[in-house]
Amino acid sequence: SFLSHLTSSSALIGIVGTFQDIGWYLPQFPASSWVQHKAQKMPMYRLSMILRIILFSCLALSTIFSRDHSFLVTILVVSLFLFYMSSGLGGVVFMELFAKAIRPEKRGVFLGIRMAVAGILCATIGAWGISFLLNSAEFPVNYGSVFLSGAWFSSAGLICMAVMREPRDKVQTERRSLKQQANMGIQLIRSDHRFRYYVKTRLLLSLFPLGLPFLFLFST
Repeated sequence: SFLSHLTSSSALIGIVGTFQDIGWYLPQFPASSWVQHKAQKMPMYRLSMILRIILFSCLALSTIFSRDHSFLVTILVVSLFLFYMSSGLGGVVFMELFAKAIRPEKRGVFLGIRMAVAGILCATIGAWGISFLLNSAEFPVNYGSVFLSGAWFSSAGLICMAVMREPRDKVQTERRSLKQQANMGIQLIRSDHRFRYYVKTRLLLSLFPLGLPFLFLFST
């Protein structure tokens, strides 16, 4: 919605809409090779946290204080891309800590409740808050207010996660190069039919966000 006020390029709007999925999955491949052999992996999450807080805050402040549309397009594209890439770095650690904290038989229930509660809050309190902020000021300050509130809330969540005490791994994984990591992944897909079905399903599900940016535009 914000980008549509700055440019009429459907291609750019569509590309930016894919940043979240690209940024979450792509960095996890090299990141897993960097941290899997370490007894504690929280330092990478804290690095990811710092980068995300800085990038989100820069986007919010730039939107509030700048009126240059070309500059705002640039800062939006660059900051969002780096923000989501940083989230991918922390994603490996997040899933590692998630696996340590939640028993296998409870993980599906936990994630289901987490996503359901988040969806309800987004559709109620989140929608009301964003509508209020968008109507409280002129463009682009109103969007800057939305970004700034998002930066505050996301920073609070990231900091709470980052201050957790991570137990050391009792059994450390051997260090693998990127090539060894890729080979292991290919072998796993070939040998485990359930994992293979899971990967195919995820690939199909990942196609639906391609149209989401334009659905948001049509609804506003």
